Amino acid sequence: MAGPFEVQITGGQRRTFRGDDITTTVTWNADLVKPQINKVLEANIMRAAVFAQNSAKRLMAQPGTGRLYKKKGGRIHHASAPGDPPTIDTGTYNRSIQIDDTDLDRQLVRVGTNLGSDDDSTVDFPYPVALEFGTRTIAKRPMWRPLLFIVRRFIEQFILPRMRREMERGFRR
Repeated sequence: MAGPFEVQITGGQRRTFRGDDITTTVTWNADLVKPQINKVLEANIMRAAVFAQNSAKRLMAQPGTGRLYKKKGGRIHHASAPGDPPTIDTGTYNRSIQIDDTDLDRQLVRVGTNLGSDDDSTVDFPYPVALEFGTRTIAKRPMWRPLLFIVRRFIEQFILPRMRREMERGFRR
């Protein structure tokens, strides 16, 4: 079979305009298309993940609009205002934002941080969670929840149309 669709037209010897003796069969060959679909999906899932990672880091790189703090060594840190994404202080949180593509074959990619996770012994508490949701002493500085809307809009405006084009182009081959 040459492509994902096979069209077979059969009929009798008589020629009629009504098509009484003509049968049209369209066969869908899913096995031929699945690898193509998976390849397109994986590439575009990774594009969305890289966009999410870069967007998270850009959100944190915005200049702070909150309080100014004097740090050890005389360095000044301009914190984010409550309600804004956290700003970069030491850079540890920002550098910890990674892409986990170990389940890409199942069309699953994770973007996030491992700071405060069970396998991270460098921190005593889940600092990213404290910033995202706030505590008694730290005001909310959400980044991940607003990021969901940014990534969703990116997927709707760029990834889905791109996937449609790639799929249509692949089916025409």
